Amino acid sequence: MPEPRTRLVGRAGVSAADCMRIFPREEKESGSAYAYRILSYNIMMLYMPPGAWIRESSVAEILEVSRTPVHEAMGLLRDRSLVEVAPQSATHVSRISVSELRQSFYMRVAVEPLVVTQLARNVSPETVAELSSMVDAMEEVAESRFNEAEFIRLNEVFHDTLYRAAGKGYVWQSLKKTGTAFDRTLNMGVLFGYTVPSVSTLRQVVGFLASGGENRKEAATAIHEQLSSYTTYLEQLLTDFPDCFLTSS
Repeated sequence: MPEPRTRLVGRAGVSAADCMRIFPREEKESGSAYAYRILSYNIMMLYMPPGAWIRESSVAEILEVSRTPVHEAMGLLRDRSLVEVAPQSATHVSRISVSELRQSFYMRVAVEPLVVTQLARNVSPETVAELSSMVDAMEEVAESRFNEAEFIRLNEVFHDTLYRAAGKGYVWQSLKKTGTAFDRTLNMGVLFGYTVPSVSTLRQVVGFLASGGENRKEAATAIHEQLSSYTTYLEQLLTDFPDCFLTSS
């Protein structure tokens, strides 16, 4: 069953600030960076549900910063299609565009096999070991003490490490910036139990790298299957949480 926080979705007058999870501010972290980190985490992890409104003054008070850094953070979130700022209207957490979701999938499934194949040509044993240890950690989280947020975080770190090792860190950051609809949908599947998290595909990727690029077709197929897994539960999400999604093009 979905967590109680999802009952806020679609209710008129719901303030996103009522749902926020707060973490300590890091040393030397600017106010705008802190506000952005907290707000983006809460949106991506569905604590601040799509459609909820955001009052900058309330967020500033909760985070103990001025309104200026919160306003700056809102601009960055808008650039990632995570919030909608309408003139003379309240700011809202954006709904998930199904069109953007499918286009984000198209980009990932086109790029990721190429990145992995390129990395396999000159990957270091240290990188293979690092990626393998991350998969081990994800498997432990999934099997013995499942923590959805930690599983999602480790998956993010795995791919960030993968792309950077291939010299494609900018590509990864670009995909993350434009692919929030895809990531939010995947997160919903994990957080609300619509899919069973698995590390089998990531192990295949690590094995492909360790072998120096053998069985390229199998690796590409595994990546495609992993990225397209959302199709098995998307229709159910649309039925269960219609107010979370924007289905028009």
